[in-house]
Amino acid sequence: MRSTVLVLNERMHRTSLILFAIALLALFAWVGQMASVEAERESLEPTGLEGESVASLIERLAELGTEWIDDAELGYRTLAPSSVELGRRLDTVVELTDEQWSDALVATPVIGYRTTWAAEEPFTISMNAPRWLGNAEIRLTPRDERLSSVSGGILAPSCGLMYLVHLGEQQNQLVGWLGVGEHELLFDVEIERGASPDFDTYGETWVPSVFGPDILWEGEFTLHVTVLEHVADAVPPVQGPELDAWVRSALSMDRGATSVRNSANSEPTLVQNSNAYIRFAAPSDVQDSFHDVSMRLILEFKRGGILYQRHKLFSPPSDWSEEERSRDPFDRGGAISIDAVELESASDPWMITVTGSDEGVLDDTGTKRHYAGSFVVPARELIARGTGWSE
Repeated sequence: MRSTVLVLNERMHRTSLILFAIALLALFAWVGQMASVEAERESLEPTGLEGESVASLIERLAELGTEWIDDAELGYRTLAPSSVELGRRLDTVVELTDEQWSDALVATPVIGYRTTWAAEEPFTISMNAPRWLGNAEIRLTPRDERLSSVSGGILAPSCGLMYLVHLGEQQNQLVGWLGVGEHELLFDVEIERGASPDFDTYGETWVPSVFGPDILWEGEFTLHVTVLEHVADAVPPVQGPELDAWVRSALSMDRGATSVRNSANSEPTLVQNSNAYIRFAAPSDVQDSFHDVSMRLILEFKRGGILYQRHKLFSPPSDWSEEERSRDPFDRGGAISIDAVELESASDPWMITVTGSDEGVLDDTGTKRHYAGSFVVPARELIARGTGWSE
């Protein structure tokens, strides 16, 4: 019995030493990480906005999806100066007023919502993570107990597919049903800042990190929403020959290709396959004319009057970030399950009926109208407009 106790005590002692060693190593790693982050912070270039007020910085904040700027001279992306500077201010525990927090959350927008809604669909809010906040989570709790809470952001560094999936889940979060009329929705807001150093998701460059208080802000946030009866009332349909022509010119199809290597050290070559891919790319010279129009298209592939496939295609609003687009039910382009050789057939041509849809248009917070036109276009026309290859 005594020997058993001694063995157990020895094992417990060894376990304690191992745990202590792990904790000590973690502490050293953390201290080293803090030092490297501090050095990185000190080496950051001036933003040129050091003399600007907080209110001015908020006005200058870049919208989500445009915070990163490609720098040809440096060879990598840099964060917009306004985001860097506001992040530094928060890093030095500069306190924003309640009004400034509300302005900052809407300006980028961290909290995305449509001010005009339809009673046919439950009201939703999209939450986004701006880089000037670093690792942080924003939580909105409605005062009305019939409505649901929403949250956005991330407390710990993350990257890759799981990061995009996490952000995608924060889009179009269900809040609840609202009746026809004017609504003033009051939320209690809590912003918690993560303590880990923040970095660019793709590892290309460091961004400011914050080691301030756990809770950056607690306050109130009010949404003003006008609810109309139908989706068509909230996001009116628009159509016409000019818009039809614009949508038609934006559509193209590519033949599929597979990258093949003859040997481990050889250069890859593209070998054409039988897949076909549909694309929507709005011409840049006229895009501004319809920037507020939601483009959700139903494409019906027909041959000899027989419907073979129905495909949903979606062109996101220009102000959407990549995270906002990740969970949308409409494709921005994708494979067609009809053989590409068949689609190019001249003897028995394929025709595509393109029709605008109102499905999901309430999720397009940056749009005011939705495309409701319809036209028929030969598949060969879209193939001819394509680049020919799509890997």
